[in-house]
Amino acid sequence: MADLSVKIEYASDYRKVALQTMRMLFPVWGIIPALAMIWALINLSVCMIVPVGNLFALTILLFISSAIIILSLLTIRFLEKSQLLIDKNGIELPFEFAMNENQKYLAWKDIKRAVATTEVESDDWKKRKLIFFDANDI
Repeated sequence: MADLSVKIEYASDYRKVALQTMRMLFPVWGIIPALAMIWALINLSVCMIVPVGNLFALTILLFISSAIIILSLLTIRFLEKSQLLIDKNGIELPFEFAMNENQKYLAWKDIKRAVATTEVESDDWKKRKLIFFDANDI
């Protein structure tokens, strides 16, 4: 029998701003490094025919350009995840809620109290905040 797990979307203004910034800066991290990689590959293929002293510099440029693209894509993928995973053992927290790797998962046995609050008077449940307290917070 399969265990039940629930994914809950949450809103994070900081995450939205960071994600939008990464998307707007696509020419900087996507197009320019890609063009630099193409230029470096063309020059490396020429260097194989006619040896040139810039072989090391072209290799470094190729490596840095590909690293920029890969790290930027991973950052976007990381920022797109905006879910809490709740299962029978506890809650899996996203990176911005966890102070270290040990706090990435909050077990039910560690939660001593939970409070649902709202900053504004509203019946809309989406505007509520859920705060968990462990033994150190009580």
